[in-house]
Amino acid sequence: LLPRLSLSLSLSFLLFTLIYLLPLQPMGGTQMVSPAYFLLFTNPGYITASCVFPFVYKNQVYFTCTSDGESSGKLWCSTTRNYDVDKKWTYCSKRDYDKPCVFPFIYKNFKFLTCTNLAEASGKFWCSTTDNYDRDRQWTYCPT
Repeated sequence: LLPRLSLSLSLSFLLFTLIYLLPLQPMGGTQMVSPAYFLLFTNPGYITASCVFPFVYKNQVYFTCTSDGESSGKLWCSTTRNYDVDKKWTYCSKRDYDKPCVFPFIYKNFKFLTCTNLAEASGKFWCSTTDNYDRDRQWTYCPT
């Protein structure tokens, strides 16, 4: 009980320090808030963790960052396999969505030396961002 209580008090003190003692930042208009308050309380579900691909959002499977459902148009991803269940997400960093193609790559047990549009309803060309799409399910659209 003592270590758990001590940890709880430490976290409470840290949270108090972050929220109340850091310099205030403008939030919009004349309202000022601490940076920690803004991060912790203005974006429910937002956490700074790595993207998990593929993930489920609104019963669709996503293999890359998306702006779906984001009014600002920023790219985001789930930090768990199922956003619909867990509601955990983060904005994508450049490393999450700007990965280069890797050639050759394996797709459906075939080796590809260039981009392909197989299984892409839009007809856009895509490639794997790892040497084995079947295993990793990581991909990006090819530059046009």
